[in-house]
Amino acid sequence: MITSEAKRQDMIQIYSDFHKDAYGFRPRGINYDEMTLEDLQADFDRFSAICESNDREEEARSDYAIAEFERRVQSVIDIGAGDRETALRWILDSYDGGDMMYGMEGFVSYVMCLGVNDYAKALAVELEPLAEGIMSAFNAERYADMV
Repeated sequence: MITSEAKRQDMIQIYSDFHKDAYGFRPRGINYDEMTLEDLQADFDRFSAICESNDREEEARSDYAIAEFERRVQSVIDIGAGDRETALRWILDSYDGGDMMYGMEGFVSYVMCLGVNDYAKALAVELEPLAEGIMSAFNAERYADMV
């Protein structure tokens, strides 16, 4: 049987992590010895609500970024690219090869700001073969003095 003190100690163990999940930083100046189980539970309920709100906001930002990116692709097609593949190649050409050096999924998620989601993963797979030429040119320039 778990005692309320054991539950309190378990909650104290994860308090800092849960606070960081909710607010993006670890708490300072917290005197856990003065916190009751009810105090901890109230904070956990608040952290949970904040995390849920953060998740909804992140999903909305991601949905917006994806829609904007797809509008950008269509715009590039409309100004002369002709098809999606060419438009994506032109869009990739606007970035420095160094932006892609840590992997296409990271590039799509963080540099292109499309988030960490299924769309970004699929786009990374779509872009990978198109980026080979950019990465080859970047690496050739980057390592030219080593040859």
